[in-house]
Amino acid sequence: MRITGYRSLTTAQHWGQPVGDANGVYVDGVVPVPVVIVETGEGITGVGLGPHVEAEVIFAVGVVFGTIGTFDTALWDIKAQAVGEPLWRLLGGDDRMVHAYASGLDIGLTDDEPVATYHGTRPGLMLDANESWSRKQAVRHVGELERTLDLTWIEEPVRRWDADGLAAVSRGVRTAVASGENLTGLEQFRPLIAAGGVDIVQTAAVWGVTHFLRVAALAHAYDLPASPIGNTPVALLHAATSVPNHLVSELQGLQPPIGVSMDLHVEDGAFVLGDMPGLGIRIDETVMTAARQRTAHAPDGPHIRPEQAGRRLLAVTPGPCRSTAEGTFDTMGMEDR
Repeated sequence: MRITGYRSLTTAQHWGQPVGDANGVYVDGVVPVPVVIVETGEGITGVGLGPHVEAEVIFAVGVVFGTIGTFDTALWDIKAQAVGEPLWRLLGGDDRMVHAYASGLDIGLTDDEPVATYHGTRPGLMLDANESWSRKQAVRHVGELERTLDLTWIEEPVRRWDADGLAAVSRGVRTAVASGENLTGLEQFRPLIAAGGVDIVQTAAVWGVTHFLRVAALAHAYDLPASPIGNTPVALLHAATSVPNHLVSELQGLQPPIGVSMDLHVEDGAFVLGDMPGLGIRIDETVMTAARQRTAHAPDGPHIRPEQAGRRLLAVTPGPCRSTAEGTFDTMGMEDR
């Protein structure tokens, strides 16, 4: 089968509420979702949900991690469609159910709003600091939270590449340390794992399905669990069924992006994958085109690290958003302010 070309699209995810993390908030709750469609001479098209920055360079050579992951995902989609199997079955998965944890990205909400959405007799809670603490701040803040909360994990308490710092946090708190979503290769995971800096190895869709399988194998060699993250990690859900150390996958929303349909549903706290060949993704380009018009976001929006990150003196800072030790509750977890 010969790859003949690709097309890039952009749609949007409508959350219906402000969403964001310590690096910024989409106040209108409308988040852009890039899409790549890879075409073949056999008429099979593969779909990758992810960046298409420098796609024209990637298609010929390959230099940008996120875009490589998008193309990698689309190629796995094509491979599974070519043999008429859902990807999870092609990869050797024996169970279509993938355990999930709810992540609302609810930093922009008031104290009462998350409480109304997330409730239970004893919910598991996680805190995502988005790399905004120093080592001492992380130990101090998490230690204070542990006095009254049973945290499942603290995510990215310090910078992503700080192996010694992550290890220091792991030794200083009872909560598990999770990290890895912003790393882009095995060479970046290895020092963190070797230093004892991560208890839960996370991976986003950078480098795609292939990357996740490699990272999961490395984590398994150290007897560590693997956990995929992301808003639309459908390809990683398929891959998760085939690794023995998958722990849980992130679920950010119950509705797919505009113009995207997926052969999966959520039931009893788990993703349930379907039988449609490939990833089970279908694209409606007409609907997507109508979704391209969206409100522009301020320069200080998501992915812009706060200027004073890691240098704040107080655990609670004044502001309109609720804050607990600089962190705000997520669903089954918490998001940092």
